[in-house]
Amino acid sequence: MPKKIIAGQEEQINEIIERICEIAGKPLPSGSVIGMIGKVIHMREIGTDEITVRKQISGVTGIGFNDLRIDEIIFEIEEQ
Repeated sequence: MPKKIIAGQEEQINEIIERICEIAGKPLPSGSVIGMIGKVIHMREIGTDEITVRKQISGVTGIGFNDLRIDEIIFEIEEQ
């Protein structure tokens, strides 16, 4: 992959991480957030139920399972 594409992808991932931390209202470990993003994308691709996706995000971010911020995070991951 050309370096410009890789740099663009890294920048995009960093923006998503920053946005997720903003939504959570606290700093989160980048590695955990990157892993969560990958898992959520995979879960969506294989049709995992919404409850399991929400539990994954809740577990990493510490946001309550029914908190509307979970929906914001899902939106950020899916849109980016």
